Amino acid sequence: PRRSGKVTCPHCWHHFPVEDTLFIARHRDLVGDPVLGQDAPQRFLPSRFSPQGNAIDPEGLESPDRACPRCHLRLPSSSYDCGSLFLSIVGAPGSGKSYYLTSAIWEMRALLSREFCFLFADADAQTNQWLNAYEETLFVGGAPDKPVYLKKTELQGEAYTQVVLEGMPVLLPRPSIFTLRPTERHRRQGRVRDSLARNLVLYDNAGEHFQPGMDSSTNPGTQHLSRSQAVLFLFDPTRDSRFMAELRRQDPTAPATVERPQRQDVLLTEVIQRIRRYRGLSSGARTDLPLLVVASKFDVWRQLLGYEPPERPHRLSASLSTAALDMDAIATASLHLRDLLSRTCPDIVSLAEAFSRHVFYVPVSALGHSPHLGPDGAYMVRPGDIRPWWV
Repeated sequence: PRRSGKVTCPHCWHHFPVEDTLFIARHRDLVGDPVLGQDAPQRFLPSRFSPQGNAIDPEGLESPDRACPRCHLRLPSSSYDCGSLFLSIVGAPGSGKSYYLTSAIWEMRALLSREFCFLFADADAQTNQWLNAYEETLFVGGAPDKPVYLKKTELQGEAYTQVVLEGMPVLLPRPSIFTLRPTERHRRQGRVRDSLARNLVLYDNAGEHFQPGMDSSTNPGTQHLSRSQAVLFLFDPTRDSRFMAELRRQDPTAPATVERPQRQDVLLTEVIQRIRRYRGLSSGARTDLPLLVVASKFDVWRQLLGYEPPERPHRLSASLSTAALDMDAIATASLHLRDLLSRTCPDIVSLAEAFSRHVFYVPVSALGHSPHLGPDGAYMVRPGDIRPWWV
């Protein structure tokens, strides 16, 4: 939880004292902001407050919405109630980050409330609008048999916000922000409710943002790595020719060629170098930052793992009367996957473990089945067939 009297902006990662918070004017005549443009409501540092604690704008209207003093983007009120947990999801272009993130959030909305006794909800529906639209496409849309697909995350567009910082136009990635706090059914709700509450802040960049040379002052889209408390590296085994050769040795029906093979080790190297640079670490320093190597499309290569994980990576904890992660099952799956990757993609393992002291290897399937190629060249999925696994 936040006890320092400071807040970290989830948009630009500026760490600032609470008293520097700007507020967003409500009066219709107070428009035109130097950071967000002429059509945006003005941001102001208040000198007057209502009895309810809301700022009063220069024209006398109560203005409860807060904004970052650097990027002027709106901050959810929960940013001031508890600490934030920043998680970065990184991966190569086309590795399926958006599908993975969408499936994970959809599963967490149900599982955390039903089995872990935690409320998991949007901290700000406006900020999460793009991810909510992805969830609707895959899980809430029309006919379950009608094929759908998620648009590729681009370098620009709806997943980014343009602001003016230090006189330069800058594109910032839109985070997904969720509140995470125990419900009344949680055994520890009364004693340590505040200490368990968090904002969960997630980022889904276009894979191109992590390629060498793509980090610049006007496109600092991956600088959330400087604040992240864990990094999830989404590794797509089906894009690695060595891994697929191993699969063909055990399954002759596997594809003979790898579609769009990628050097995912180069991307992981770039991510590690950026984290070290942002955090001022030496080039060979190991860190305690947890790194999860998330191997996707487990439904395709399940037979290679040499271990049959349980269908769910969590189980009921009798002592807590809620679900808890099954760390024995997760650790066993991690060891088997590490052994498999050491044989097929040893560079991924060596890079990960030279960087972090806490590496887990996690098999996942965002869809539970392989999508099919549609007539326009996009890979399509039927919502009724989606069965997320371990996301």
